[in-house]
Amino acid sequence: MKKTLLAALALGLMATTSAYAFQEAPMLAELVEKGELPPVDERLPDNPTVVEAIEVGEYGGTWQRAFKGPGDRWGPTKLMEERVLKFAAGPDGEVKLVPSYIESYSVNDDFTEFTFTLLEGLKWSDGEPVTTEDVSFWYNDIFLNEALTPTFETTLAPGGNPLTVEVKDERTFTVKFEQPYVYFLEILAQDSTVGPSLDRPSFIQPAHYLKVQRPLCVRRRAGSAFQGARRRKMDGPVGIQGTDRRVVAE
Repeated sequence: MKKTLLAALALGLMATTSAYAFQEAPMLAELVEKGELPPVDERLPDNPTVVEAIEVGEYGGTWQRAFKGPGDRWGPTKLMEERVLKFAAGPDGEVKLVPSYIESYSVNDDFTEFTFTLLEGLKWSDGEPVTTEDVSFWYNDIFLNEALTPTFETTLAPGGNPLTVEVKDERTFTVKFEQPYVYFLEILAQDSTVGPSLDRPSFIQPAHYLKVQRPLCVRRRAGSAFQGARRRKMDGPVGIQGTDRRVVAE
């Protein structure tokens, strides 16, 4: 089986807890039997995100969805993106923020510091663990890399001052702002931390994979550095240049 790393978290599994452990789609069970995929309990975090479905349907079939064109990015991204937080409707229909690939989050009193703790046992699609090293990589080598991020999105730099990231331990990190940012969590659930692709996980990128790729070559004649990075990311793996600005770790 060709091993291809997808820059996405292994969270898209419908899991239920029962006396018979975790369940999985029949097509995935077949891959496990062939030895092409680890057992489901080895692929999931210790406390995986559980989808509270109204009812359990049948696997397979065709799902028809309306899509108006490239401008209608919300169509495909609702199915592709896995963010740090997301909006979800409860049984009563009330929409609220719920953790996605994090165990918990907290906010200080003046809304300038947001602390997140990754799910324990979380893995990338190739089986490598997801840790705050992936957060540091996103912050230092992508967010602070002028070749990839020539300008900061206003949602990540309120008042013109970009966010900073402080890593606490292997699973916990804090995002800080110089001024109160009351709606930051809602923005994360809607827009993530943006990026040049449809798949935009918040704050993390697979450091173990991207670090070994070739350095990004920015071709000025092709347009801006961001456009060059976007084209490379869509066409294949992207190597990221380093930066001398480092994340603070405790």
